Amino acid sequence: MEQYRLIDYVTYAMIATLSSLNWLNVALMAGGILVVLIGFFRTERRYRWISLLLLIAPTCGALFVLAGWRNQRTEMWLALLLAWVLYRVWDHFLGRHLPEQDSDDIKVWGQDD
Repeated sequence: MEQYRLIDYVTYAMIATLSSLNWLNVALMAGGILVVLIGFFRTERRYRWISLLLLIAPTCGALFVLAGWRNQRTEMWLALLLAWVLYRVWDHFLGRHLPEQDSDDIKVWGQDD
């Protein structure tokens, strides 16, 4: 009997937590993280460390600090999970079919061209 009361309490707590979230912030954070993930994984493999330093680290740091200031860490973690799921779906249906990025394919146009 006690076990059912605990399950009911946990279920109620989860529903109360999910209903009190600011879903617009979750959507905005997930969209921003999704853009950053696509930008990171579409970078040429040998230059990903630059993308990690200049794109991922500042974005994650700023997101974590801002979520802490506004006391929205739950929204941040949910947005990270949602963005990762959306990225995996995008990668499965579209990203794998895109050609690999390579610096040799870039043609610089100058005044002579």
